[in-house]
Order: sequence, then C-alpha cells, then structure tokens
Amino acid sequence: MFEGLKKLFSGRGSDAQGVASAQGSANDLSHPANLKPWEDQSRSPAERLNSYKEFVREKVAQILAAADRVSSDSAKVLEIRDDPETKRWVAEAQKLKDLSAEDFCKDIDFRPEVRELLGKNFLGSEAWSSQGIDVGVAPPIPASVTKELLESECPLHPGQKVKDTHILVLVPERVNGKPYTPLELDKLCDSRKGSGDR
Repeated sequence: MFEGLKKLFSGRGSDAQGVASAQGSANDLSHPANLKPWEDQSRSPAERLNSYKEFVREKVAQILAAADRVSSDSAKVLEIRDDPETKRWVAEAQKLKDLSAEDFCKDIDFRPEVRELLGKNFLGSEAWSSQGIDVGVAPPIPASVTKELLESECPLHPGQKVKDTHILVLVPERVNGKPYTPLELDKLCDSRKGSGDR
C-alpha cells in the first residue's frame, strides 16, 4: 500500500511533485479565515486543484513518514495502514488522480450551498473554532452529499426532508494538535462551562 502511495506521487509531472518534495515543502496555505486556497473562486480552476493536491500530498507525506519511522515494527506499520485517516487520504489521492480542475471546483463550490441548505444542521470547522477548539483544515464535504439527497424525503421521518432531520458534522482528525477520539470529546465536554450533561 505504501509503495503504491509513493508511486502515486512520483514521476507525474509538474502538477504532482514527489513525496520527498512535499515533505520539505514551504508551501504557504495561508488564507483568509474560513477560506482555503482551493475554495477561493478568484483563482483559476487549475490553481485551486493544484493547491488541494499539494495539501493532500502533505497529508500523504505525513503518513509515509510515520510508516518509515516505525518500519521495523510490522504491527505498527499495519496499524498505520489500517487507520481510517490513512484510508481517507489514500482515497482522496486516488480520486484526485483523474479529476479535472472544473469537476473539482464544481464539487468544492457546492459546499456553501450544502451549508445554506442545512443551516443549523451543519457543524463544520467553524463550530469547533467557536468553542476555542482547533481542528485544522476541514476536508471537502463528500461528493455523496448532494442537493438532491438533502431535498429528498427522510426515510426515517416521512413527510420531512433529509436536510431537516439530519446533521452533517465534521469529525476531525486532530483536536488541538492531538489525535481525536470519542474519549477526547468527553474530556472536551467536561472542560467546557455550561456544556451540560456528559
């Protein structure tokens, strides 16, 4: 699996530099609050796609570096390989391989519409930030969350729409720089004033 990741990011021309260059990259992903470079519609579609590819490259480079650090411990390597976050970024890298810049932008630009449709039923990185919790950069909303899905009838509550009966929540990879687990949520709730019942 890790060899496949290395091949995915090597020898692919100027838009996909190798993993080693991503690890040492000083790529500045600074942006206005709540706006990532790939969300900036003033940039060209190619620039937007390439900025997100670079972000994914850095995530993959971190995974590969972690696997290299424990390469002598096969159990730990397997643990990294089977981690849901590893699978998520590998899938994201594979998806980007053949995605056109226009299709990427279409998917990304749908995010504000999802937020608007869901209203208070959307809890993204801003909801975490409002509680003083840093969750880093949020991944794009999954392509499977479409306007048609949100406007369709809820199978659990006939007569109501999915957008009114479901909440889309960002489950972060890291919280305040530490790996996130459900136990971490308990600790966060306990440490907040007025957080209510555990």
